[in-house]
Amino acid sequence: MICKIEKCGREAAYKSACLCQKHYFRLRRNGDFELHTISARPRYEDDRGYQFIHAPSHPLCAKGQSYVGEHRMVLYEAIGPGPMQCELCGVGMTWKTCQSDHIDEDTRNNERGNLRPLCRRCNTWRSMPPAADRMKSAIVLTFNGETKTAQEWSKDPRVNLSGGAIRHRKRRGLSDEECLFGRKITHNGSVWVAPRKTQEKHERSNAVAIIIDGVTKTAAEWARCQGVTVGASGIVWRIRNGWEPKNAVFQKGRFA
Repeated sequence: MICKIEKCGREAAYKSACLCQKHYFRLRRNGDFELHTISARPRYEDDRGYQFIHAPSHPLCAKGQSYVGEHRMVLYEAIGPGPMQCELCGVGMTWKTCQSDHIDEDTRNNERGNLRPLCRRCNTWRSMPPAADRMKSAIVLTFNGETKTAQEWSKDPRVNLSGGAIRHRKRRGLSDEECLFGRKITHNGSVWVAPRKTQEKHERSNAVAIIIDGVTKTAAEWARCQGVTVGASGIVWRIRNGWEPKNAVFQKGRFA
């Protein structure tokens, strides 16, 4: 049985109505057999206030989609296809990772001056309250009008202490300025002095320096020299047991 619609030619899937599947569902949907096309809305607004424009050929339109956020389209026209940088942290981005941020937080205001490219992290955290207000258990310190947690102060380039050291000082009752910039004190009460950085390994206090023909190296350095078959620990043992430096390094066998 063939569909009763003129020039259709398909097999009638619904015998009682003598209609193919296509025309049967057109009749159920629209009340007639004509094709009713629904044109896409030129623009719409979602429940958060973001404006979307029908632009299936736009470079930012995702595969299988036909709408693009107006805020992204405006920013794309201004800065181009990228790559670009986050305006807050400077991290490199592409349009797959870039987010178009509304500076005044009004999602309906898509003027160019109100939009800026941000990475996902900065766009998420920029409107969050400071950690000093957000974390009830945080130890908060104030210096020169700046209020931060101990962990945030530890990341300040002016501060040479860890967050744990700052918290420890605060619990001992020191002032905020002393907590941040006071001199380091060791566990026995003496002032901490940074160790001198040596240029040569044999200058270190725990190194075993060996001089052979005017050349000074550590036991480990001599052990890596070509022709030396004794390990570093073996050279150290020989030196401590009274061997001559050249014999300790180059002599094969266990006995002098």
